[in-house]
Amino acid sequence: MRSREATPIIPPFNDEIYPFKAFPPWQALMRVLQRIADVLGRREQPKTLRLVEVRLFQAGKRVFQLSCGELTPAQWHRRVCIAIDRLEQAKRAALDYASAEKITPAEAQALIAAIDDTIARLGEATAQVPLPEDCVH
Repeated sequence: MRSREATPIIPPFNDEIYPFKAFPPWQALMRVLQRIADVLGRREQPKTLRLVEVRLFQAGKRVFQLSCGELTPAQWHRRVCIAIDRLEQAKRAALDYASAEKITPAEAQALIAAIDDTIARLGEATAQVPLPEDCVH
């Protein structure tokens, strides 16, 4: 029998029951969603920014998984990449809404700034996790 070396597992962000609540990328993402609520609260139409919201929910799923840990470094980094991709898509969707005059350019820029903050928090969290060997060259 061959012995298999144990794959390291990234632990949860903290030992709380709900580690995502204190996870900085999650907190930043919640600020983005609050900005959307503020924008929509001031308008009659549209009542949704669906294209932005869907991408944020997709990113949020990955951020939640990151905060809960129990992932190998490769899985952890894959989820970071997917989350950042979805956040970038949300930024483009916000610009599309501004181009279509569904939101103002200032509102779009505020959303983009908040999304950029979320990406920065993901970057900071990623810097604290060891890279998988296949990523180190």
